[in-house]
Amino acid sequence: MTIKKINLLKNSYLGLKRVCDCGESYQANYIDNGLCPKCNDAKVREYDQSLIREKIKEREDQKKLLIRNIPYNFQETDIKHKNFPITKYRQILNVDLRKKGIYIFGESGKCKSRILWKLWENDILNYSKNKFLKRGQILSNWERRFFKDPENFYKSCEKAKILFWDDFGKEKLSESFANVIFRIIDERYSYKRFNIITSQFLPLQIIKRCDDLENGKATIRRLIEQMEVIEL
Repeated sequence: MTIKKINLLKNSYLGLKRVCDCGESYQANYIDNGLCPKCNDAKVREYDQSLIREKIKEREDQKKLLIRNIPYNFQETDIKHKNFPITKYRQILNVDLRKKGIYIFGESGKCKSRILWKLWENDILNYSKNKFLKRGQILSNWERRFFKDPENFYKSCEKAKILFWDDFGKEKLSESFANVIFRIIDERYSYKRFNIITSQFLPLQIIKRCDDLENGKATIRRLIEQMEVIEL
């Protein structure tokens, strides 16, 4: 069987002088697209920028779809809200979530939930890695423990990259329920998975709401040791 050799230089412009559309003459390389080096570089940059623009548009479109899952009252949440604490919000944004979490506390009406949803929206493209806990969500799963296995729910809380937890400590912490809270917080503490938490209570006040004070102390110590506490 005879193998036909292919002449790679056949029909090429290698070494020939050519004239670009811009009028610039240049010596052609093996792969030649009819452009001088300057125009070719510009073409490559234009192509790279078009890819970046497409990627940005794709991310923005995805973000718009995900924002629809935010409760309607918070979909338009921004710094223009009349009670929005803009100075504190900027302080919160300066916290490096790679190193510690945030504990935000203040009385009702201080826009704690609004801030938390805004932070969730800022990182919404990581929604599959993060988790948002509304008030009473853990309690409702704990109360159904005899009828439906809540294990997957607890694990999703433990494994989330960032746990957004609204109105923490609002429920009375009975001994058995406090053990569930401790389990989640201890797991996240052990693996340095940080939380962003809002509450109406100081961390020490939550301890007093626990039936088992020692368990409450251990829970809160693990919680705030890796968090920056910010009062609104």
